[in-house]
Amino acid sequence: MTGTDTPSPPSPRRRRAWRIAAITLAALVLLCLGALYTAWRVLGSDAGTAWLLSQVKGLKVVDGRGTLNGGPYQAARVEFDLKGSPLKVTIDGLSWHTLQWRWRPYAGAWAGLDIDGLQAQRVQVRTIDKGGKTPQPPASLRLPIEVRLTNVQLQSLQVDALPAFEDVHTELHLGADAGRTHRIGRLSFGFARLKMLQAAGAIDTDAPLKLQADGELESAGATGTLPWHARLAAVGPLARIAVDASLRTEGHGASLELQTAITPFAQWPFADLQAQMQGLDLASFSATAPSTRLEGHARFRSTGLNEP
Repeated sequence: MTGTDTPSPPSPRRRRAWRIAAITLAALVLLCLGALYTAWRVLGSDAGTAWLLSQVKGLKVVDGRGTLNGGPYQAARVEFDLKGSPLKVTIDGLSWHTLQWRWRPYAGAWAGLDIDGLQAQRVQVRTIDKGGKTPQPPASLRLPIEVRLTNVQLQSLQVDALPAFEDVHTELHLGADAGRTHRIGRLSFGFARLKMLQAAGAIDTDAPLKLQADGELESAGATGTLPWHARLAAVGPLARIAVDASLRTEGHGASLELQTAITPFAQWPFADLQAQMQGLDLASFSATAPSTRLEGHARFRSTGLNEP
């Protein structure tokens, strides 16, 4: 017996087990790479993208051209009507310039999506009133994905039977500040006899869903009306939003100062209202309204039409 012991060589059975484990691991790696390559090929072709979109429940894409792994895309029509959802959305003439994916932009979001140059000829949103329960503010608005839309242009956006929003321009960031905030900026549009010159806003994604927004509006110059300009500001939790507005008519010195609290989830949406008028002419807002010169102030508090 010598002074040092030499280790015994591994047994044939142990060498065989290691060889099988190595082959299995290599096969799994190749299988994952093959799956990723196949997915990339699917996303990189028009036919593959069309097949993938057809698998999304409630989604219908008509004459889609392009891919979802970058570059331009367009579709004659996109319809989303998920059974049980309170919304039905139809988009005509959808297109965008570029699309980029990002993996895990922050904790809690499994992907990031950036779309530039999104355009649509017409967007229709229909809401379904299920009745019964009184709506409640959501506990959270967090999303499992970060979305950034830049240079958005919609020729027409209509919600239910309301007048359409025309020539909408904006940018949108869902999941800003690591998912804590949703932001909208550079918003402008025409609506009935109004023009939104510019607006921006943000809302927290966690309760109490604090909101902040401001914007400038002006009259659309309808025949027989006087031009006016207004500023709006809103702040507060979503359940009770404080709104401050001021309006001036051009060349007539008339003004309106308005403060109100909006409670969108209550039975009565206006909890408090104060207004102060100076030389206010109702003809500024409608060609069918009488010419007036209203002076004074008013304060209104109520919780419903049938309440004091």
